[in-house]
Amino acid sequence: METIHFDHGDGSNHARLSANVPIHKCGACGLEYLDAIAEGIKHASVCRHLGIHTPAEIAQLRKRYGLTRAKFAELTKIGEATLGRWERGALTQNIAYDQLLYLLQFSDNVCRLEHRVADKSLGKSGNEVAAFGEVTEDRFRGLTQGEGIEIAVKKSYRFRLFTGDAA
Repeated sequence: METIHFDHGDGSNHARLSANVPIHKCGACGLEYLDAIAEGIKHASVCRHLGIHTPAEIAQLRKRYGLTRAKFAELTKIGEATLGRWERGALTQNIAYDQLLYLLQFSDNVCRLEHRVADKSLGKSGNEVAAFGEVTEDRFRGLTQGEGIEIAVKKSYRFRLFTGDAA
């Protein structure tokens, strides 16, 4: 392992970064080179510099919910090939997509997307509002005290909040 320094960006976006990477040396000619692992470490350094998720963090986020790339793509509307490129470090997501990835770290946001996808496939009208998630007894009591609000509790303890206009 050796600390290397490398340039990223140009002009006003130029930065000198460093990373600890494995360096290999050819026994025949003495040429030193970096392998795919070292390139991945450099890529992660760039991601940290830019303040965005690294490829490993993106893959961990998806796996945290037990989702395949195809299911994660269906849920988020991010292309499956794009997601694969992000996870391999072949492509870096822009800051807007990184914001979405940040929000997906919170399971209640994933739950909201799951319900939205399910509702669209069932042809729901869209008058459902507010939150989805696990409900504690205190939170349930607090939600039911609003005027014109009806709550339908499902067996899994997930809830849907309807406005007074709901059918």
